[in-house]
Amino acid sequence: KSNPEVVLSAVQQHGLALKHASHSLQGDRRIVLAAVQQDGRALRHAAQSLRADREVVLTALSRSGLTSAFAGLACATTQAAKLSTSHQRWHALRYAAHKLRADSEVVITAVRWDVRALRYASRELLLNPSFLLAAMQQDWRAFGFAP
Repeated sequence: KSNPEVVLSAVQQHGLALKHASHSLQGDRRIVLAAVQQDGRALRHAAQSLRADREVVLTALSRSGLTSAFAGLACATTQAAKLSTSHQRWHALRYAAHKLRADSEVVITAVRWDVRALRYASRELLLNPSFLLAAMQQDWRAFGFAP
């Protein structure tokens, strides 16, 4: 749990293994990036400082809980897999630091997968008319999240 090479190997196989890493390794950027590249949901086990790291969060949002090869090739043809993948991608925003939930590019990236990502957007962002218009271009239902 505290050996960086062992933990790196574990998270490369299963991103959620980050949960069992030592606290210091949950704050190791290289290990956390490997974990969220494998499974975006691993962000919830990352140190708070890395939840505020824009690259880490965007990587988490771009990855599903499925391996990228599986999601991109075998499963992407079925509607159920697409729904599962998009659900897991946008949900990573929930674990992002507040400053990134106020970052329009980060939130729009999540909204592309599922408009429900707006549940985790900052209030300031939701009050911004330009942001709401951009979100509505992705999905008209974004209007329903306006305060």
